[in-house]
Amino acid sequence: MKKKFTVDERSIMPSNLYSHMVPSDWATRLVEMKDQMTNAELTVRKLKRTMDAFCATSKEGVKNHTALNHELSNLCLPCNCPFMSFSPSGNADRTSFVSALADVGTEVAAVMKQWTELANCEEDLLTDQMQLIKDLMKGWKDFFERQSKYATQDQKAFEKAITASRSKTEPKDSAALEQKMATLKDAENRVKFSLYCVEQELIFLEQELSFHLARFLCELSGVEKQSAHKVKCRQPERQLR
Repeated sequence: MKKKFTVDERSIMPSNLYSHMVPSDWATRLVEMKDQMTNAELTVRKLKRTMDAFCATSKEGVKNHTALNHELSNLCLPCNCPFMSFSPSGNADRTSFVSALADVGTEVAAVMKQWTELANCEEDLLTDQMQLIKDLMKGWKDFFERQSKYATQDQKAFEKAITASRSKTEPKDSAALEQKMATLKDAENRVKFSLYCVEQELIFLEQELSFHLARFLCELSGVEKQSAHKVKCRQPERQLR
């Protein structure tokens, strides 16, 4: 018989981040994190729409390009970051759940490989970069949906364990009582572990997106300077005509 997976409380978190929470709070926390993820997705969509609008603008509309650059810069400010409420608690140790995130790591590695290959291609660079940011975002969104599902299942198991612990029928011996308490504690730890995974991945996602957006802004700034230079060079030609 396969042994049931258990979560060691000592390996879950470096802090008592969720020690004060009760089952009803966990459900609320999941909803809050899902809202944060939705906001992040909307931010990426806004960036894509803005980028598409810029690509449709003539090269002479340099002032529109400048406005775009300014808008993107504002999105990267800490006060406007959609993940600002998720800050690391001390030096978070990610080693305890690396194996659980292996599939996501593979997914991100594939995107990063595409990004590296893209660095050698100048044609439609900015548009392709935006698409990669969207792909990265989708990968993390899929991960969040999986993890939130697991956390919800673990929460139900925990509530079931609580109900069982309150039953009128008490265990006949100390070993049975100890097993009952261990089951309850493990169910609680599983919920905390799921929530911790989701929160840490959102923090990591913020760092990943910040890096890509910073690079995107750098590329955008370079294109802006080139566009401004071309427009400036064309102005004397019009005067001669």
